This record gives sequence, structure tokens and C-alpha cells, in this order.
Amino acid sequence: VEKNAPWINHVYIVTALNQVPSWLNTKNPKVTIVPQESILPSDAGPIFNSCAIEACLCNIPNLSEHFILSNDDMFFNKFVKPDYFFGKDGHTKFRCIYRKNGKSVRDEKSIYLKLLINSAKAIEDAFGVKLYELKSSHGIDPYIKSSMKECCEHPVLSKFINNTRYNRFRDEKDIHHLIFNLYDVVMKRAKVIVSHSKH
Repeated sequence: VEKNAPWINHVYIVTALNQVPSWLNTKNPKVTIVPQESILPSDAGPIFNSCAIEACLCNIPNLSEHFILSNDDMFFNKFVKPDYFFGKDGHTKFRCIYRKNGKSVRDEKSIYLKLLINSAKAIEDAFGVKLYELKSSHGIDPYIKSSMKECCEHPVLSKFINNTRYNRFRDEKDIHHLIFNLYDVVMKRAKVIVSHSKH
């Protein structure tokens, strides 16, 4: 981040209680460790479900209005500017893969694909808009905190999100954080940038 995205104001590392690497300088003013228990519902109990944790990221104290999410298997391999993630209008640039027949699941054993479908189904239930063909690109994605909170409070979508927040382990009925990207698309707060895939 320091080398290839120095414009990032702060790094929040969300992790389970006491799971902090010994080599990490936690006194660095640009780094904050966020115990996942502090952003999850207080009565959720121990959670081992990344979908549940990602559905609560907007609860991170002092998180910027515009932020990006990077999972533990993603890195900045070359210099990148803020406009890769956000437009001048503040809208996100949602990079995704376009899948033909997006609602069908080729691999019935793939929980991951079911999570994507669940997210698109929630959007269809809420707005009547079908976005099943848009698949998350599994990269570093941009988000708008206020939009994410708005999505979490939506009378239809909140049911899907709250159910996921309480699932201790990943479940095929969960939603994926793709739901927030799709919400921005519907609310016209995202520019969709697609690549094509047969799968």
C-alpha cells in the first residue's frame, strides 16, 4: 500500500480477537487493528464467516466515506491511482465479470456462486432489477460507506444482510458483499466495467 497506493489515508485490518502478527507495528499511525467482534452484532457470538464480517464493514469507526476492500489474498502489484476505483463524481467503478445465464449454477457444489446468486436475488426482490450476469471480479473493490449503510437499512435487503451477519459459518443462504456493488448500480452510484466470461 505504501509503495503502490500512498494516497490511501488509513489501513484498517479486521481480524479475530488477538490474531495480530507479532511483526506488525501496531503503533504506526496509518494502521488500526479492528477486532471483528467490535463491528459485528453484539449477540452474534463467535463468527468464522467472512460474508458476515464483510456485511458489517460500514461499522468500522472513522472509516472514510470512500473506501476499498482488500481480502487477505490481494495485493497492489503496481502503482494505482484513486481514479481506478472512484470517478470524479464520487461514484464507484465496479469491475466485474459478465457471465451468460448468470442465474444458473453450473457447479451445484459451489457455495460461492450461490452467494452471488443470492445477492442478485435480493436486489431483484427489492427493485425488480435482474443483475445475475454481473459476477464480482474477486479483486480490490471500492465502496461508499453511506451507501452501504443505506443498503443495510433497506426494508427488503436488510433481511438478507442480517441473516448473513448471524451465520457463524459460511452458508449457502448467505449474501456476498457483491450486494453492495449491485445496490450502487441500481442507485446509479456505480460505473460498471465488465469483462466477459463463458462461465
